[in-house]
Amino acid sequence: MTYFLPNLHIEKMMRKFIFVLILFALTLPAFAGYKSAYQLQQDCEENGTGDIAMCLGYLAGVSDAAAAITDWELGKEKGWCTPMGVTLGQLRQVFLKWAEERPEKLHNDAGSIVLDSLDAAFPCE
Repeated sequence: MTYFLPNLHIEKMMRKFIFVLILFALTLPAFAGYKSAYQLQQDCEENGTGDIAMCLGYLAGVSDAAAAITDWELGKEKGWCTPMGVTLGQLRQVFLKWAEERPEKLHNDAGSIVLDSLDAAFPCE
């Protein structure tokens, strides 16, 4: 008669699951960022092909995340000082203007380019 040891069975299943998960992860392509600045520019434009909601959400997320990270790091100031009352629509216009003036940079990670555009438009004085 064979006795089943539940812990041993679970451990073997977990090892198989982790092995399959690692193999799956190795087959995924590596990405430098979620999207390129060009892709974000396409979302932000009002020519019918973009997704304005995606654009505004992305801009808000990058801006808020960067502000939070710099707040957590003692002694480090962010590179821009957004004036009170600036809307997401204005941030969108800032990004689009920056992108239009620097098309050679649009292959880069969108998050980095958003931060560059904020730094250029709202420098701390």
